[in-house]
Amino acid sequence: RLAQGDNLRVEGIREAVKGDGKAMLKVKSTGKEMDLPVRISLSNRQKEILLAGGLLNMTAAAADKK
Repeated sequence: RLAQGDNLRVEGIREAVKGDGKAMLKVKSTGKEMDLPVRISLSNRQKEILLAGGLLNMTAAAADKK
C-alpha cells in the first residue's frame, strides 16, 4: 500500500509517450516491493508537450524556428 512520502519511479515513460500514447507503465515504490500498473492515454499535443520537456520548452522551441 502506498503512503504519503513514498518515492515512486516510473519506468519506460519516454517510450510509452513516443508510441501511440496509450500504454501500460510500471510504477515502482522504491521503499517497498510493489509494482503498480498504470495506463496512460495522451493526445498528440500532450505527447509533444511531454517530449519537449514541458509547454514552456515547446513554446520556446517553436519561437526559435520563426
